[in-house]
Amino acid sequence: MDEQIFLDWQVHFNLRKPNSRRATLIYAVATLWGQQIKVSTGVKVYASHWDKNRQIARMGGGLSGLDSRNNAIVNTKIMEVTVQIERLKQYLCEHVELLTDEAKVKSLFIEFVKPTFKRKTMKSQKKAEALKALKVFNEVISNHWSY
Repeated sequence: MDEQIFLDWQVHFNLRKPNSRRATLIYAVATLWGQQIKVSTGVKVYASHWDKNRQIARMGGGLSGLDSRNNAIVNTKIMEVTVQIERLKQYLCEHVELLTDEAKVKSLFIEFVKPTFKRKTMKSQKKAEALKALKVFNEVISNHWSY
């Protein structure tokens, strides 16, 4: 007889340092096969701005414009991570054979949740700097040189 498998993971978002006065990282935390997995979301929030029950950063109500902006970024990231976890569940439902490999599922969880950063390559960064220098040079020539 085949074994039943359910993907009823509960994912929570926890602060790395919940008592910190500084902005602290937010982790996506899930329990898979009795083992807790923590993955950094890559965003930070002030502990005083974190709503533990709703699992989001507080918005409005006496926050500065900068804090509201930062918290909006946090909440967007939390939504993105939640969507990624649902995508992982869908992927695993379509590839049921993977569910027998705990290590593979855990690595997929980390892969799906882990933040992806858009990094400039050295080549593109040098090209951008060269274009900025060329623009400044052209402005100097046009403002101070008559030809």
